[in-house]
Amino acid sequence: MRSEMPVRSMIRAYLAFLLLTKTLSQSTQQTQQTAAPAEATTTTSTTAAIETTTTTTTEEATTTSTTTTTSSTTTTTNGLPENPAINQICPSNTRMNDRIRTVALNATNYRRSRLAQGLVRKNNGNLLPPATNMRRLVYDCTLENSAKASVERCSPNPSQNLTADVKENIHRVPQRIAIFRKHAMLEAIKHWWRQVRLVDGIGMQAMFRAHHQDSTIQYFTLMAWATTEHIGCAVSQKIVCRDGYWYVACHYKIGGNVVDNNVYQPGSSCSECPAGTTCDSMKLCS
Repeated sequence: MRSEMPVRSMIRAYLAFLLLTKTLSQSTQQTQQTAAPAEATTTTSTTAAIETTTTTTTEEATTTSTTTTTSSTTTTTNGLPENPAINQICPSNTRMNDRIRTVALNATNYRRSRLAQGLVRKNNGNLLPPATNMRRLVYDCTLENSAKASVERCSPNPSQNLTADVKENIHRVPQRIAIFRKHAMLEAIKHWWRQVRLVDGIGMQAMFRAHHQDSTIQYFTLMAWATTEHIGCAVSQKIVCRDGYWYVACHYKIGGNVVDNNVYQPGSSCSECPAGTTCDSMKLCS
């Protein structure tokens, strides 16, 4: 009887051990099952964030298109929609888009505004005088069509078949420094305008002289010609010009660069606006 007691005690201890082991195992499994959904939720959340970031980064055109298509057609003082759709300004020209047009018009009017306020410096560092009569340009689809014909020649040389009242700026921009056509448009506008700081300019009387016809200052003066009212621009497509360049042209009407005429009238900003126009917040006559 005494010899059986240790055996029974050992059996009870062993059974108790097995029961404890089973209980611990079940507890561990429940803990793992409870934790699993939380891990899955975290993984899903992280993946969603990555996908959202990727969409925003790589689909710029798609995001912009979606936003603008649903916007209203309210126009700005430039005559352009506040949020232009892909091609609602000149819908018959499917080889251009409204983002390029908006860059062309706004970037040019911005620079004309700075000149009108006397904020543009010459190549010697002096400020040019303000303008009394600087017009705000309006976008013109007919001029865009003629500019499109110019860039589709895939040549930076001036066009020869323009009407007498239309003048042209044309430039080519390497595609390696301008990813999209709207960037090429802005690069061309900067190139034309910066000539006022690079070469001998028009003087404090803002007069266009004969020798300016052979100088790159003529690019600046075409953009700055105060009585010009309309602008239309175009950028070539890669499928048309395959030499690694964007060709950019802007046509202006009534075109300037008339020898012995003022580029603009120097004086108090916006003080002599033409009949039918008023001075706006940018000191342009509109």
